[in-house]
Amino acid sequence: MMLCGEASAQQPQSGFYTGNRLLELCRGGQGICHGYIAGVASVMGRNTVSGWAACIPSGSTVGQIRDLVVKALENNPQERHLSAESLVASYLAEAFPCR
Repeated sequence: MMLCGEASAQQPQSGFYTGNRLLELCRGGQGICHGYIAGVASVMGRNTVSGWAACIPSGSTVGQIRDLVVKALENNPQERHLSAESLVASYLAEAFPCR
């Protein structure tokens, strides 16, 4: 997945987790993984996150969004050292662009 647009996921780790740690948490269970991804998605409903904006369709479930993020993390190991917040925001912005 190539990241493009106005923002860049090339944010150094400044948050709590990297993409590596988030993927590890997601593979280990749903608790923190679901909460972290849902938190970023929820904030993106009203604000940008790390410069990214997403328009997530109503009716989308946390499970769907989690699956999207996990798949993107698995498919892009070269990015996983970056901030999880920036990565999740960029993946959601790419999947659900605002028109």
